[in-house]
Amino acid sequence: MKDLITRIICSALNNIVSAQPNLSQFIPQETAEREPNLSFHFANELWKFLFWLGCDFDVTKSFHHDKRPDMIFHKRGINSLNFLVVEVKRESNPNGFADDLVKIRDHWFDTDLHYQFGASVVIDEKSGDYTLRLMERGSTEPAIPVTKESFKSPLNLTEISLEARKMLKIKVDAILRAEEAKADTTALVTDLNQWVCAVYARTWSVDDIVIGVAAKTWLTKKELLPSTWELSPDHVEFIKQAGIRLTMMYSPASELTLRPNPLKDIAEANLIIFDADTLGHEKLTKAERIATLLHEVGHVFHALTSKKTIAPTDYVMAMNGENESENAADDFAYQLGYGKQIVSSLETLADIYPKTFGIPEVKKRIERIKVKIATE
Repeated sequence: MKDLITRIICSALNNIVSAQPNLSQFIPQETAEREPNLSFHFANELWKFLFWLGCDFDVTKSFHHDKRPDMIFHKRGINSLNFLVVEVKRESNPNGFADDLVKIRDHWFDTDLHYQFGASVVIDEKSGDYTLRLMERGSTEPAIPVTKESFKSPLNLTEISLEARKMLKIKVDAILRAEEAKADTTALVTDLNQWVCAVYARTWSVDDIVIGVAAKTWLTKKELLPSTWELSPDHVEFIKQAGIRLTMMYSPASELTLRPNPLKDIAEANLIIFDADTLGHEKLTKAERIATLLHEVGHVFHALTSKKTIAPTDYVMAMNGENESENAADDFAYQLGYGKQIVSSLETLADIYPKTFGIPEVKKRIERIKVKIATE
């Protein structure tokens, strides 16, 4: 597990630089930075990877000679999940990192706190370089330095599914209840750690974009999960990197509870909400349903590749004139081999919902795709 924690910490450090390239670049005459500010930004980025734990920084351990770890990842109120303590130094003032390693070993490992891992991190906020030294309680292995240059295996948070996040939080709650009942938590903590390793080792699937048990059950029953869309590897990668999430509603409106919030750790997401009543209409074929879903993905593709805002999804608004986004979304489905199905789905929907889909601009879209098909 030590290798995984190394990857987690280094991935968070890499993300700070990419997310905040101007970190610590204050006006010298007006603002001076101290380590707690750097620790704050680092803690927030690292917490995204250690999402099943609580995060605190710059706290005081009053029963341990008022020692103050820069940041800790744990479950508040119990000691069984004292997982990681991190001491941070700036490259401009690196003195003391050796003392940090001693403090980790003597105070955070060997006392009643029993933190499982301890890290000393020296950050050069100007260049983005860093040096990580990670130790594990009970291990005699030396804390071998890992630098930004030597780290080659970053992690991607989009690969962690909602179901995996739920499972880890359930296991944490079980440990909390066991310690509160004064039971032995050793086996539960070991099981949690094994699950954490398994979650990060799991290969991401395009079906992970589906949010909610109801949506996944409905799509499975209709054989419409994203893995059935016959996407190319490039399009799967686009969906992954674009942060696309897919869920459903029932007409005219419905409530969706997301617990835990699957979007919490994503800087930007593109949420596609399909209407189960419309998409599930008996007159639509499976291929037409897939074409409709790909059309919605096409809106995201067009917005990200053209750097334009995604068009409104209200057809009465979106179709009031020639609409570039709708055409581009149709083209996306067409390019993936669903041109005929886009045409037939729009024609079918126009028969079912003439006020929404029987309008002139939808007819223009149909004729436009028919011309493309005729010239193939």
